[in-house]
Amino acid sequence: MTNPKIEFCMLNLERKDGSKKARQMIEKELNIETTAYGCMTNCHQCAKSLYAVVNGEYIYAESSEQLVERIYKQLGVEAVL
Repeated sequence: MTNPKIEFCMLNLERKDGSKKARQMIEKELNIETTAYGCMTNCHQCAKSLYAVVNGEYIYAESSEQLVERIYKQLGVEAVL
């Protein structure tokens, strides 16, 4: 796996049901550093669901576990949940 670029919106990370758990799981399991930005100008989707940007592709999910699975799929890695 070549150094993937995984980006998160800081506001999405901090939501009550936010993507923070997904970010922590990815960094721990894959030993990959991620980046968080204050706002990624995706407010409409950010308010509705969890998301991350993986190598330029937006990945959306309803739960942290689902987001991790979809990120792993995008990276071509089998999820270990």
